[in-house]
Formats: sequence, structure tokens, C-alpha cells
Amino acid sequence: MPPNIETIRTALDRRATELARYKVRGMSVFGSVARREAGSDSDIDLLVEFDERRRPTLIDLVGLEHFLADLFQGPVDVVEATGLKPGIRDRVLRDAVKVF
Repeated sequence: MPPNIETIRTALDRRATELARYKVRGMSVFGSVARREAGSDSDIDLLVEFDERRRPTLIDLVGLEHFLADLFQGPVDVVEATGLKPGIRDRVLRDAVKVF
């Protein structure tokens, strides 16, 4: 069954303490899941906002991606909000649905 926004939101809310350890301040879904076009083999594209006072390290980013992949039992693509390239920024933000 493809992932859906409400399932993702509920799972993230239940794991708020763990997300804080990775310095996550907010998260949005974008891509096929946000557009409700996801299939059973779709990954979950997540746009992550980090606490500006506590910048994540590379280890934090990798750890977060593994944590989320385990949580959702499938592939995730974690994109840092401040790292969006101008060419895709508008498209990503147009699709984005806040989930945390």
C-alpha cells in the first residue's frame, strides 16, 4: 500500500523526541506522496527544516535518513530545505505538505 500523508504525519508526531535528537524543526512531504500519486514502490520525499541554532552534522543527516527509512519501512529521500537548488525549489515548495 502506498504511503499517505496522514500515516506519515501520525508516525512523525509519535517520534517527536527522536526527531529532536536529529535537530529537526519541521518536515514536509513533497513529490508523488504529496500529490497523492504514489504507488506501492514509491519513496517518500521529505523536505526537512533543521534548528538553525544546532546545525546537523553529516552523521545527523545519515542517521535521520536511516531512522526514517526504518520508521516507514521503505526508501526515503531527505532533502534539507536550505539546500534546495533554484531549478527545483518552486516545484518542491508547490507540492510540499507540512507533516511535522
